[in-house]
Amino acid sequence: MNRSKRITRVYASIPKLRVRATNKQRDDEYGISSISNNVLAYSRPENANLLSEESTVSHIPLLNDEQIQLLNDVEVASVNYNNEVLNDGDNEILVNNGNDVLDNSEPIFNAMDEEFVGNGEPLLDIVEDSEPEEDPLINAEILEESSNFKGFDGEYGPYFPNFTSAMLFIWITKHMISTSAYEDLAKILIHPKYQKEDVTTNIRQIRKWRNRLPLAKVCQHDVPLHMQRIPSTYESIRKAFTISPLTHLERILNNPILMSNMYFGPGVVTNERREFWHGEFWQDSPMFGENEIRSNNKVYKAGDYLVYYKQSSTYMCRVRGVVVDETDGNMLKLKVDQLFSHENLPNCRSTDNRHIRGNGKELWLVEGEAKFINPQNIERHITVWLRDMPEPEEYDYYIQEIVYFFNGKWKYRNIIMRHHLPYEYITITQPPPSQRHLPIMKIFLDIYVDDFGTFRNVYHSLGGVYLQIGNMLQSHRKSLKNHFLIGFVPFGANFEDFIKPILQDIKRLESGLVMKTINGDVWIIGGLGCVTADLPQGNDIAGIKRHGANHGCRTCNVSHDQLTSLNYNYIENARFNQQTEERLIEIKNQYAKTRKEQLSTEYGISNPGSFNVLKWDRHIQTPQDAYHSMAGKARTLLEATFNVFNAIGEKEFLKHWKYIEKPTNWSRMPNPIQHRQSFMFSDVLRITMLMPFILRRFLKSHHIKTEALNNWHEKLGIRQNSAVLKLCSCWAIEAKLLKLAFSVTITNNIQQEFQRLLKEEHEILIQARQNYFFLHIFNKIVLS
Repeated sequence: MNRSKRITRVYASIPKLRVRATNKQRDDEYGISSISNNVLAYSRPENANLLSEESTVSHIPLLNDEQIQLLNDVEVASVNYNNEVLNDGDNEILVNNGNDVLDNSEPIFNAMDEEFVGNGEPLLDIVEDSEPEEDPLINAEILEESSNFKGFDGEYGPYFPNFTSAMLFIWITKHMISTSAYEDLAKILIHPKYQKEDVTTNIRQIRKWRNRLPLAKVCQHDVPLHMQRIPSTYESIRKAFTISPLTHLERILNNPILMSNMYFGPGVVTNERREFWHGEFWQDSPMFGENEIRSNNKVYKAGDYLVYYKQSSTYMCRVRGVVVDETDGNMLKLKVDQLFSHENLPNCRSTDNRHIRGNGKELWLVEGEAKFINPQNIERHITVWLRDMPEPEEYDYYIQEIVYFFNGKWKYRNIIMRHHLPYEYITITQPPPSQRHLPIMKIFLDIYVDDFGTFRNVYHSLGGVYLQIGNMLQSHRKSLKNHFLIGFVPFGANFEDFIKPILQDIKRLESGLVMKTINGDVWIIGGLGCVTADLPQGNDIAGIKRHGANHGCRTCNVSHDQLTSLNYNYIENARFNQQTEERLIEIKNQYAKTRKEQLSTEYGISNPGSFNVLKWDRHIQTPQDAYHSMAGKARTLLEATFNVFNAIGEKEFLKHWKYIEKPTNWSRMPNPIQHRQSFMFSDVLRITMLMPFILRRFLKSHHIKTEALNNWHEKLGIRQNSAVLKLCSCWAIEAKLLKLAFSVTITNNIQQEFQRLLKEEHEILIQARQNYFFLHIFNKIVLS
C-alpha cells in the first residue's frame, strides 16, 4: 500500500461528513485506491480554517466491495498504529474522539499518514489523495452522517457544549476571524496573567492607549490627480500621507539594537563585498565616507594630484577618497586613479600624434584601475588641469584623454566624456561653531520605489515608497521590519507631486542638523545614496524615456537596434550627468514645441526628474534593480519556453513538475502552464531553479512544436536533437546565474564566473531573438 509521505494539518468538523462522488475515472485507472492523508482542499496550513457544520471536503470516488473490505481491515489494524504515529511530527490535527469534547476545543494530536481516532473509527471516509485542480470530480454530493453525531446535552445543545463555545463560534463566523487571529486570542485567554476584570468594554479607551505610544508622526499634503487616470466620480485633489525620513532616522538612532549594528566611517576595501560601504560610491563620496586624511602634518583630500613612490619608482595619481584596507591590516589609505605619461601608455601606436603633442606636459587619466596607496609614500603635490574644466592660471600638467579597458582592449576617449566624482558636485556643510564639538554621523539613504495593484495600468495603481538605511548591516537590511514606509502614491497622482516634502527633508539632511541619539546629541549629515526601482520607475526618476523608446537606457545612449550588440561601447557612449544637464537646458530654451519633442526623442530625455534638487548623479545613483532584472529575464525565458511546447510536451512537463522534489519550506506554486501570467517574481525564480532538472528528465524533440523546430533549423541551423540540448543548457546557465546573482557576498571569482555564464547565455538567447533590453543590461556586466 502506498502512503503519502507528506505531513498534513487537518481540521475535522463536527459532525463527520461523508463524500459521495459519481466519477469513477480514478478507480478504473488505478484499481484499488491507496489510503492518503491529503484529503481536504484546505488541509495545507495556508488554507486551514476552523470548520462549521457546512464544511466540505475533497471529492473522492465511490468504493466497490473489495475496497470497502480493505478499509475495514485497515481500520482494525490502525488502532495500534495510531498510538505510535499520533505522537510524532510538528503539525497538528484536530479530531473528534468519540463524542467527548474537553473545554472549548477538540483534542490535538499529531499525525503523518492516516488520521484515525482512538476508538478505531476513521476520522473521514477517505480513500484517494485527489488533486481537485488537476482531476476535478464533478456532480459530487455531500451527505451528513448524522447517525454518528449524538449532540450535546445542556442549555446550548445539541450543537455546542457550553456558552463559551457557542459565543466563540458566533463571533468567529460573524466577523470572519482568521485562524492566526483566533490563535492569538486563545493564547491571551489561557495566559496565567489574564484577568477578566482587566478587560475594558470601551474601545475608545484602547484608542487612547494607542495615542500614547511613541508612533511615527504622519504628515499630509495635497496632490493633484490626473483626471484621465481616475474614475469621473473622483475629486481633482486628494490628500497624500507620508512619514518623513528624518522621523525614521531619529527613531533608528535611538534604537540600541539597530545602533549597535550600524557603520559610520570611510569606505572599506575587502575581498568579499556585501555592504554599501564596500562599494565605490561610498568610498568616493564625501557625503558618506571620508575625503581627506592628515599625514606628516600635511592634508591630502579628494581631488588632489600627487606624486608617490613605490618600489623605487615614482608615479602620478589623482585622489578619489580615503578608505580602510581590510586586506592590509585595516590601514587608512588613499584611493587614487593613475596618471600615465606617454611612455607608459598601453596600445599606443607610433603613427598617432600623442608622443609629440603637449611638450611633455600631457598626461592620461586611467579609468577603472583604482589603486590604494599609503600616505607615507607621498612625495609632493602637483597641479593638473582637466581640460573639461576652467583653465587655471598655473598648472604643471594637463589631461585631455582618458585611458580605459573595454572588450579586451585599451581604448581612448575625450576627457569631456567622464563621470564627475562626487567631490566635484558635493560640498559638505560644516557644523556651526557651537556644534563643532559634536560627533559627526553620515547617513546613506536607499529609497525603494515600486508600483503595485490589481489593475496597475488602469485606475487602482498604488505607488509604494520605502526607505532603507545603508549604514545597517546587510543581515539587518534584509529583514522586512527594517524596510521603513515613507508612503503610498494615491491613485491617479504623480510621483513627483507626492515626493516633494520628502525631498525637502533630504535637503535638510544634506545641509546637516543636530539630532538626539541614544548616545547623546550628534551632528547628522547625509543624503540620497541610491534609488532602487524597476525599469519604468527608474527611468522616470532619472528623467529618461521609458525603455521602449529608441534611447531608453538610463545609463547609456544605446539605440534600440544595438541593444544586444556586444561590440557597443557603452562606456564611451554613457550618459553623463553634466551632459544631461546641458541637454535639458538646450531643450528648455527651444521655443517651438515640435523642436522640443524632436530633441527629447533624439536624446531620450523626458524631464529633469523630481530628484534633481538633490546632490546626486541621476545616472550612477539609479542602478538597474537586480531583482527585477534577473526575474524579468527569467520570466521572458519561461514564456518563450512554454510557447514552443506542444500539447504532449505541456502534459509531460506538468507531470514531472508535480512530482519533482521541492524544498519543504516552499509555498505551493500555481500551475505554471495555465497560471504563469499571474506568477509573482518569487514563483518565477523558484520555477527557474527547477527547470533544468525537469527538462532533463523528460524533454525530447517530439515535445516541441514542429514549426518551432523547423524555424530553428532554417534560421539557426539547429538540429532537432541539439535543440533539446541547447534548451536544457540555457536553463542550467540561467539557474546558475540566479544563484550567483543573489549570493550574500560578491568576490572577484564570483564576478568572473557570473560574467562567463552571462556571455554563454547571451550567445544562446541572441540567436533566439529573446529578451532584448534585459540582454543589454547584462551586456554591461559581461563587458565590465
